[in-house]
Amino acid sequence: MTSVSSEILLTRIPGAKLTYPKNGGDSGNMIAHYFNGTLRQLGLSLVIQVSLAFGLAGLFWPEKFMPVFDVLMFPWPSSYRTVRGHSIAAIALSVLLFLLLSSKR
Repeated sequence: MTSVSSEILLTRIPGAKLTYPKNGGDSGNMIAHYFNGTLRQLGLSLVIQVSLAFGLAGLFWPEKFMPVFDVLMFPWPSSYRTVRGHSIAAIALSVLLFLLLSSKR
């Protein structure tokens, strides 16, 4: 007779003790465990996409981002140079986050 656990397959031997998963949780809830890791990756992927989109948009259309930077950097005037610098930094952030995401798997 065999007993199936979420982490290991055990063969039941008379007189042997059964070992349970180390996390101590519900071993039958494998779907929630799968989606827990997937949702973390989905959130990081969303941050990467948004950062890359704003970085590229700032490089292609800096005049559209000038009013936003005027509000965000209130006492200092915004310039094309600051918009370009922040756009490059956003693209660099998205590349670093992508490397972080790809190194986890």
